Amino acid sequence: MSGIRAGDGAYDVAVIGYGPTGVTAANLLGAAGLRVVVVERDAEVFSRARAISTDEEVVRIWQRTGLAERLKRDMLAERPLDFVDARGRAFVSACPTPRGHGHPPQMFLYQPALEQVLRAGTDRYPNVEVLLRHECLRVQQDLDGVELTLVDIAGDSLRRLRAS
Repeated sequence: MSGIRAGDGAYDVAVIGYGPTGVTAANLLGAAGLRVVVVERDAEVFSRARAISTDEEVVRIWQRTGLAERLKRDMLAERPLDFVDARGRAFVSACPTPRGHGHPPQMFLYQPALEQVLRAGTDRYPNVEVLLRHECLRVQQDLDGVELTLVDIAGDSLRRLRAS
């Protein structure tokens, strides 16, 4: 390791992980005007889907980011659900009913596309700094917040940041 660099100031919030939850948080916090740092060890969105669907409650959260309508363009809605056995026979079927939140109750998604849209959304906020190819090694809490120790995977150097 080439040494430890001090961070360039304190952040209001540190988000560890830039998957669907972390990137949604970064959008919401950025819109609130908070100074945010996001730490993500991977350089790119993971290329395979790990989540396949969402519901209207989550879309309401994305609505607060201003990205719900854009995200819904890539989703399939109003589809029945069938759980099938090894022979392809349905053993449970469901057709979710809306709960009155203005969005379909169940939508199928392709997670990498969803994450790309949400990541592009954070570009709207100059107060959100994204550190790709960084891994959080340690979080130490004190009375003033937390100190993060990160490793820059590309440069193999350590960096310390503070967040409230």
